[in-house]
Amino acid sequence: MIHYFIEVIFFQFLFLIPYFLFFKKETFFNLNRFYLLLTYIFSIILPLFEFEIFNLSISKSNFPYSNIFIELTSVSNEILILPKDSYTLIRFEHFVIIGGISFTSILLLLKLKRISNIRKKCKPEVFDDYTLYILPESTTAFSFLNSIYIGDKIPREVRKKIVEHELIHINQKHTFDLLFFELMKIVFCLSPLTYVYQSKILEVHEFIVDSKLGRTNKKEHLLFLLSQAFHTDNLSLINHFSKDSIIKKRLLMLSKTKSSKSKKLIYLVVIPLMFGMLSYTSTDFDEAFIKTNLSNQKNQTKEIPFLLANQVPIFPGCKNSSNPVECFNMKMNEHIERNVNYALTNDKSVIGQSIVRVLCTIDKNGMVKNIKVRGSSRILEEESYRIISILPDMEPGFYMEKKIDVLFSTLIDFSVFKMKV
Repeated sequence: MIHYFIEVIFFQFLFLIPYFLFFKKETFFNLNRFYLLLTYIFSIILPLFEFEIFNLSISKSNFPYSNIFIELTSVSNEILILPKDSYTLIRFEHFVIIGGISFTSILLLLKLKRISNIRKKCKPEVFDDYTLYILPESTTAFSFLNSIYIGDKIPREVRKKIVEHELIHINQKHTFDLLFFELMKIVFCLSPLTYVYQSKILEVHEFIVDSKLGRTNKKEHLLFLLSQAFHTDNLSLINHFSKDSIIKKRLLMLSKTKSSKSKKLIYLVVIPLMFGMLSYTSTDFDEAFIKTNLSNQKNQTKEIPFLLANQVPIFPGCKNSSNPVECFNMKMNEHIERNVNYALTNDKSVIGQSIVRVLCTIDKNGMVKNIKVRGSSRILEEESYRIISILPDMEPGFYMEKKIDVLFSTLIDFSVFKMKV
């Protein structure tokens, strides 16, 4: 799970680079709005999928693949009954994620409660397109969903312009953008870039409104912005009429010359960026490792992938086999199935299917070393490591008539399920 969060943050960072370097300087405000929304969504989706068209072309057909099927017998309707002294270990990162989700959820509820309390202080005035709330003893001015909130201390001649401004926010459904990022701050509580995305889209919202109001009389609108500085509640899910932190940016952007249509071509920079991300998510761990080593084979022979050895390591019992690779795979599967610890079914966390990737080196002496494992279950990772670590010594592999360290990779598929009797 942590690996997925890291990929999401990494993709968000990559998407924000062209935005800060190129896009935010242009006056394509609606385009920037959709860029921020779509790229955030893409950063969530891309790590979840592999696209066959982007996969590396190296075949995995000769790689050993072990299936471990463990039947759990029980007379209970429960999935598993643990001994009284057993307990399920929860990783530290799970506590962090659960704590982050809880904290951000509470913050959102408090923000919504605060808006609800503001609404209760005044009587609404219902119009065709919006509902107006005049707040007593207040200089607040903002909008949320289809409601506009204006403090009664704001002069009446100014209120009309505020309503005109906030109506654009309402018609453009800007609140939904902010609510989307509020929810994402809960789901992806570990991503600090969600806050960056939300702050940037809040700026874009104001740029959109200013560009529309400035079409008729830009100078008048500039003077109006300069003359107003209303109080705003520090809530990230509302559209503020006048917020000091972005008022300078609004003035600069409003006075900026409209970008030429040809500059929209700079958005094409996203295409190679997307292709790179798709290639990354579709590259298999084992294949990437092989591809990296293939490029170095002409210049070094310190260690090579299993399938590139002139003679693969000989598993005990395979010396006279006509197909050493097939025999190696068969013996490896037998070793794994024979040595798996079936008592691991005493832990609920291993119920279901889990694939563990294993990478190790069979050195010049035929001994297994440098074992690396990767899977979704810590227990099954440890079990896979243990199984590979007790492999018997083998006859070493050869490359160009020399003994060589051979890199070996395998996948172990643990399918642990309950079977009623």
